[in-house]
Amino acid sequence: MVLIQFPPKSTEWLKVLAEDGYSNLTFIPNLSLDTKKLGFSLTTNQNGYRGECFSGQKYTCLGTSFGAAVGASDEDAWFNNVSEDVCNLSFPCSNQQHLNRVKELSGKRDTLIYIYHPNVLTTSLSFFNHRLVGGSYFDYMGWKVHLGAYDCFKFFVKLLIKVLSRRLTFRFFKYRFFMLDRKYCKSSYPISFVNQEAAILNEIFSLYRKVYVVRVPIREEISLPTESCYFDEKWSEFCALSSTPDYIDFKAFFELSDYHSLDNHWNVSGNAKFADLLDRFVFSNQAD
Repeated sequence: MVLIQFPPKSTEWLKVLAEDGYSNLTFIPNLSLDTKKLGFSLTTNQNGYRGECFSGQKYTCLGTSFGAAVGASDEDAWFNNVSEDVCNLSFPCSNQQHLNRVKELSGKRDTLIYIYHPNVLTTSLSFFNHRLVGGSYFDYMGWKVHLGAYDCFKFFVKLLIKVLSRRLTFRFFKYRFFMLDRKYCKSSYPISFVNQEAAILNEIFSLYRKVYVVRVPIREEISLPTESCYFDEKWSEFCALSSTPDYIDFKAFFELSDYHSLDNHWNVSGNAKFADLLDRFVFSNQAD
């Protein structure tokens, strides 16, 4: 079972992350972990990402933790089960880091797959605010990599408060219980930040001949009717930031059984479904 949101697995998760330069974050390069550490196997390349390094592949992928297949073992990760070779630069980082990484690629850039997940801008905002104050991103976030320094009692008190306030709710679907957070991926954004993100995204998109932005949903927007409209509006707002890409909405294809019960990410089924959707709606367009 994947439990990286809960101690002690949450501290083990933080131990596989590395600060790479100013306000950049990746996995530790050249990792090879079995399932005992995190609940899923994790192999990283020399640049600190999962999947193939860039070596002239037609397709490059950018995304957050869903693009990095967090919660899925290597053999089940979507990028290892698609019909085309993909350079995967996905990580829960800022769009500025995505831009920096893409610019470092040597050789022809052809087709970009940008995975839109509702926390795309939320994650970027965190790094935007961090750059204003500087220092370690771990310190800025208050992340503790050693369990002895982690206040487990405080964590579970906060968890109980979320349950009692009904921020956390539970659903039973296909013989499994799912824990859902009504405030997950909800945030407001300063105008200056939105304008900056639009400029960064447009610069990223301009570096490729063809761009697909594919929407993937979180559990809350497909299982809590009261939350669905909010995330539909956020998707529309994101689409308005750039007229360059082809936008493809995968929301309707996913259901709760494609996710872990106590983690936000896709399980084996979700990764397989995403790989199939890319094959059907992106890789099949060979004429592009």
